[in-house]
This record gives sequence, structure tokens and C-alpha cells, in this order.
Amino acid sequence: MHILILTGGDLDRVFARSYIQTQKFDKVIAADKGLFYAEQIGIRPDFILGDFDSCPRETVKKFEKENIMVLPREKDDTDTGIAMEQAVRMGADKVTVLGSTGTRLDHVLGNMGQLVYALKHGVEAYMVDSHNRIRAVDRPF
Repeated sequence: MHILILTGGDLDRVFARSYIQTQKFDKVIAADKGLFYAEQIGIRPDFILGDFDSCPRETVKKFEKENIMVLPREKDDTDTGIAMEQAVRMGADKVTVLGSTGTRLDHVLGNMGQLVYALKHGVEAYMVDSHNRIRAVDRPF
């Protein structure tokens, strides 16, 4: 199963719409501000999670009757990390994360750590933006 995670870093909406049209995703998870991006690009997530500290309140209200996991603001993982764990629990064998890069290097590095988490759980995972396609590997190509 191929799962798309939309998260709250920088997201080029034109690129995202185009990229999503070229792929087949079985499920979509929106993590925090990723819900705002999903709404903007016309995607209805199958699963929504986050502490919603970076998603507009109006957007969250529109989806409050959906399958939402509200997380505490103080936690030991990021919303994106919990989204990756959820994708693994849902049975993903491939995960693509959009919105996981940007100007916050600490967030980008943390998101790269999620690629290692996925790899350790036997899941092929990618962070994709308009300039990069990043994945973790544990063997030569």
C-alpha cells in the first residue's frame, strides 16, 4: 500500500498537484498544517492528526467530523513522526511525504530521520519536493 503524508513544511502547491496526479496513492494522511495543504490542493485525507498549532482553526473545524487524532502540543515526537508511525501501522509498504522540507533545517533533519524509521520497518519512504527526492537506504543500489 502506498501512503501519501502531507505535512507542514514548505509545499509548492503547483508541484504537489502535478506530482500527485502522476502517482497512485492508496491512502492520504494529513499531519497538522498538511491538512491546510490538502484542502488547498483538493485532497480529502483518509486520516488526520496533529496538535494543530500550525493549521488554521477554520480548516480544522471543516474536518472535525473526520477521522482525527488530536495530539498534545508537548510530546516526544513530531506530528510528521507520528504520521509515519501511523502509515506503518496502516500497513504501508511505500510512503511519500510532501511538505517535509523547507527553511527549518532542524525539521528537515528530523523528517529525514523518519525515512530511517520507515526503512527499519521495511517500508520504502521518500521525502519529495520540487527539487529533491530523498530516501534512506541500507544497501548499495
